[in-house]
Amino acid sequence: MRHRAGRSLLVLLMAAVATTAAAAVPAYVGAAQESVVRDLLGPGSAIDPTLTVQLPTTGVDAQLGKPISLAEGIGRAETVLGQSPYLAGLRAGRTAYADTNLKFTNVGVAEVVAGHYVFQPGVCDQVTLTGRCPAAAGEVMVSARTAEHYKISVGDQLPIALGPAADVGRTPKAGGGSAPLAGTTHRPVVVGLFTPKDALSSVWGSLLQYSPVPDPHLGARYWTVDAVFTGTPQDVEGVAGAIVRRVVVFRFDLSTVDGAGVGRLDTALRDATRGLSAQQMSSRSAIPAVIQDIRKDQDAIAQSVPVGAVPLLVLAVVVLMVLVAALTEERGPEIALARLHGYARGRVAAFGLAEVLTLITVAAPLGLLLSRIVLAVLAGLWLAPDTPMPWSWSPFAAVGIALLTAYAAAAVASRRVFRTKVINLLRRVPQRTTWRAGALEGAAVALAVAALVTTVQDRESGLAVLAAPLLAIVVGVAGGRLLSLIAAARVRQTRRRADPVGVLTSASLSRRPGRQRIVVVVAVAASLMGFSAVAWDVAAQARAEAANGAIGAPAVYRVSAAGPQQLIEGVKAAVPDGSAMAVVRRAEFFNGDVVNVIGVQSDRLAKTATWFGHSDVDLEAIAGKLRPPAPPPSPVSGRLTVTLDATGFSQVPLDVAVEVRTGQRQQTVELGRLQPGLHEYAAEVPQGELAVLKLIRPPAQAETVVGTLTVKRISSAQGDVPVGGADGWQPVLPAGVKVGLTGDAELSARIEADGNGDIRIARLHAPKALPGLLAGPIPAVDATGDSWPFMAFATQPQTFTTTATDRVVPGASGHGILVDVDYGLAQAQDLTGSVDNGTAIVFEVWAGDSAPGDLVDRLAAHGIQVRSSQTLSAYEDRLGRRAPALALRLYGIGALVAILLALGIVLLAVRVGAEQRRYGSAALLVAGVPEQVLRKAVRREFVTVLGWPAGLGFLSGVAVALLLLPGIPLVTTGVTGEARWQPAPGALAVVAIACLGCLLIALPVAVRLIRQARPELLRGEAR
Repeated sequence: MRHRAGRSLLVLLMAAVATTAAAAVPAYVGAAQESVVRDLLGPGSAIDPTLTVQLPTTGVDAQLGKPISLAEGIGRAETVLGQSPYLAGLRAGRTAYADTNLKFTNVGVAEVVAGHYVFQPGVCDQVTLTGRCPAAAGEVMVSARTAEHYKISVGDQLPIALGPAADVGRTPKAGGGSAPLAGTTHRPVVVGLFTPKDALSSVWGSLLQYSPVPDPHLGARYWTVDAVFTGTPQDVEGVAGAIVRRVVVFRFDLSTVDGAGVGRLDTALRDATRGLSAQQMSSRSAIPAVIQDIRKDQDAIAQSVPVGAVPLLVLAVVVLMVLVAALTEERGPEIALARLHGYARGRVAAFGLAEVLTLITVAAPLGLLLSRIVLAVLAGLWLAPDTPMPWSWSPFAAVGIALLTAYAAAAVASRRVFRTKVINLLRRVPQRTTWRAGALEGAAVALAVAALVTTVQDRESGLAVLAAPLLAIVVGVAGGRLLSLIAAARVRQTRRRADPVGVLTSASLSRRPGRQRIVVVVAVAASLMGFSAVAWDVAAQARAEAANGAIGAPAVYRVSAAGPQQLIEGVKAAVPDGSAMAVVRRAEFFNGDVVNVIGVQSDRLAKTATWFGHSDVDLEAIAGKLRPPAPPPSPVSGRLTVTLDATGFSQVPLDVAVEVRTGQRQQTVELGRLQPGLHEYAAEVPQGELAVLKLIRPPAQAETVVGTLTVKRISSAQGDVPVGGADGWQPVLPAGVKVGLTGDAELSARIEADGNGDIRIARLHAPKALPGLLAGPIPAVDATGDSWPFMAFATQPQTFTTTATDRVVPGASGHGILVDVDYGLAQAQDLTGSVDNGTAIVFEVWAGDSAPGDLVDRLAAHGIQVRSSQTLSAYEDRLGRRAPALALRLYGIGALVAILLALGIVLLAVRVGAEQRRYGSAALLVAGVPEQVLRKAVRREFVTVLGWPAGLGFLSGVAVALLLLPGIPLVTTGVTGEARWQPAPGALAVVAIACLGCLLIALPVAVRLIRQARPELLRGEAR
């Protein structure tokens, strides 16, 4: 080693790289599993770290029908949770409250102001007060914004209704009206006005529901106010006949929970749930579901290790065998002399292998140290912040196995040299390929074929993980053999053409057995690099696509508002430049899948949304498709006259009526009794839009009605309303009603109806079928023609048509439909007279990159309260720290190791046998071959040795990646899909630069041999 320090250092570094990889893989797996815990439970995670306990209305050992008090319920819940020391150590706070419904009684007719009447200990610590905190019975505090809107001051009495009157559904008869209901009025004194310090804190739950915009519904206007907090629990719990909810929320600090603590946390929560159930208390928490996700991700990381580790292991073994074989062959003459001197076979073997085995052994602790450095770098790049990386036994075990593998590889690789005849070793006769090598190559080919066949049939089989490295070895062996044959053929061709460069290059490639080993190593390394580049690109693109599909915009806010129209108007007023838009969403189950219908403001879509794989121009184009021209408006006021031609309808008397839309309300106006033949029907109507033409049945008349109704003319003080044809009207079809519409300038309706329902034909204010951008199959059993029904913003299915399809709809999280929100709401009102404002409808605000920084405050000023928020970048980063991404990044480590080992083996090939090569080059110089020709021949030789296997290996890696990746989860654990690859410059550029870098480093070293090949070497006068 002392006399060949440069080569020994190179061998040491290569062994250290292989050992580092062996130690880093299990250490990375452990760190990645800890990272999942930190990402899902640690600071900044999306988890709600609470346990919500719903107290019973009837306590254990209490008189039947007598509810326990909030204080008693808190004590029982505390007792149950106190039985777990582990949960006690994680406790970060507690919120408890008792609440019941309230309604203001000092409001006008058809006005309903609803809220919550709450006792919550410690709530004053969470607010900024004007006045003081309520402390005695009959004292309350209200929010400052409620007080400002309803003109409430400190010292005022607050007239409210509690009990059954406040619990009844939201109708004008249950809380509205100028006179309060007898026996329900309470008048607590307002002693303070509060402003929350943090309105988004979990301590508030759903108690902050203020909205300054009314929600018109069922002929009344509904308002919502923030909770009114009382001074004593008896103020809430003592209300006769009231529905009182008693809740205790325990908050936990999960930032200290590590991988080992996840199991303890799960066990403790299960025990607490059982204990609470025994006390007749129900509980809910998001933590158990997150723990399940953690375990799935950790198992997925552990199972994905072979896919990334096996190619590394195969590459390391191949490199070690090539390394030992090359060094042992170089020492062949020395081994022959030792055998001639009569040394025992064991001493000769020790002499031949001592150098390489010593270097490999010394590299073991160096590799352990380097693995910690590599792991620290990877943790900073890929893992969750503050992920712990404790020492464990797995890296030491991996290094031990690597050493045993190296020793075995050394023994196998050196056997052939020790069995070669002494005379052949002294003559430096190149080793010939034997039948054993051919048999091994044949076995590798057979195993590779078996792995590929198994992979095609079952991508998740254990043999499938061997497909990539085995195919790379086969490609390398086949490429090396083919290169030797081509080079041998080119020797004869170049000799006939008198091409000295070609002769020298081809002769070196065809006769030097070490070149075939280099081809195998470079092919395996390039295959791993190609596999890594494709896997990296595919996974990154899949994460970006999934993030865009789940979020839809740079920032998305989940909000509450009085209604969808109030949301739209509020966003327009808050952000007039269009950098944010209102979104109304509904998730509906269909055929075992969740379909998201997303209503967007089309005119703001390009400024706010992001669409994976598409530009802003594409968004503008889809916005135009989502909002085609609407049916002409139908304004009416004053005296409305409708000219109808009726045929049939003799079975029962029918009244002609219209519904006029004023704002969000629809008013019915009767025009007269339907007469056969051509007649005019007229009445006074309010100013608004004509919404529905209907025929009203008499009560309890269910006979079948058959006839044809033709609308000839519609006019009012606003002028004539274009009747239009079938495209401008939509029948509303309850059970037993059939209506067929025809006509262009006039509307003709063929009607057959039975039952008690009225016959309604809606005047459309939106396209008859909503144009939608669809991701996934059409969510309908019977899609007739181009249109199909689906639940969206109405209480019954709306009609859709597919205007475009794509893999991803922004914000749909998979299967989804993107529609124009104005058209969607208008069609919902056309069909049912109102918009479904139930729990199925979700309100959001999407903000683009140019949205104002104070958007949350602007929205709040217009009655839109932000409940939660997500950003596209944070969501994508979070996906990058989940199991599939962390596992696939092992391929990145493998590519780096492949680059280093390939470079090392090439440099070693240059240095091994360098002395003999210099003598040969010196002899050629003396024979008259120009030095320039020798240099050019060396350059061409190494370009071929590197370029040929690199190209073959890279193509095989790409092919196997495209074959394997559809069976590997790319974004979500346990979910596989089509591997769509759009070649990106990033990873491919890294691979190209790495290969070029190996070439640029190896060529100068190789050419330097020619400069050292001086004629004096032949006389022994130079070194």
